[in-house]
Amino acid sequence: MLKSKHITLGLFFMLAILSVVSLFVGVIDLNPRTLLQGDIEHLEIFLISRLPRLLAILCTGVGM
Repeated sequence: MLKSKHITLGLFFMLAILSVVSLFVGVIDLNPRTLLQGDIEHLEIFLISRLPRLLAILCTGVGM
């Protein structure tokens, strides 16, 4: 019983880490520093492209 909780927790953390990595992978290089500095072009790419892509992937995975 305890082993299954560890596996579930490990998979959850792996999903979280890979989700964050997925936000910054694409044709245009994004990094957290440019987003925090307030670069409008990179912020638009993040909000219009990367975040909806991640949400669609997560919803598809949950649906399966």
